[in-house]
Amino acid sequence: MVKEAFIIKISDLLGLPVLEQSSCEQLGEVQEVMIYLSQALVRALIITATGWFTGKKILPIHDISLVRDTDLSIDEKEKLQPFEAAAYEGFADILDRPLMTDSGIRIGVVADLSFDLATGSIEDYVISDGIVTDLVEGRRRLPFQLSRIFQADKIIVADDAAELLLPQ
Repeated sequence: MVKEAFIIKISDLLGLPVLEQSSCEQLGEVQEVMIYLSQALVRALIITATGWFTGKKILPIHDISLVRDTDLSIDEKEKLQPFEAAAYEGFADILDRPLMTDSGIRIGVVADLSFDLATGSIEDYVISDGIVTDLVEGRRRLPFQLSRIFQADKIIVADDAAELLLPQ
């Protein structure tokens, strides 16, 4: 299991093959990431399984052993749990959701989230201001703890959030 703090962006996990560490057997591919915004946590990965038993499986974050640029590993394939619809938001559900201050100023849209793989704790929003601004100025990040309210169509953050934006 990943023990030390290891900050990673959700987009870096999507599409990665999931391997059983001892056999190097590919068990599936990361399709989605389960998040709980109200708890500021990434809880599990949804894996599209391969082989005889295709379908979706859930891999709790704490069962990941190793993450590389090309794949991620788990100790045993038995750690993959059957997928059951649950009350969670997927990363795709918040992608492109606007971030607004308490006073209604739009500061961008959610382009990604960074989180600590060891604990699942969401650290930052990665914010986009559009393709041109992203190319010229780069994306910015905003500490997740500035969140106030999570709505289906937007996320409300503290009024002083615009001054606290950091380069990615």
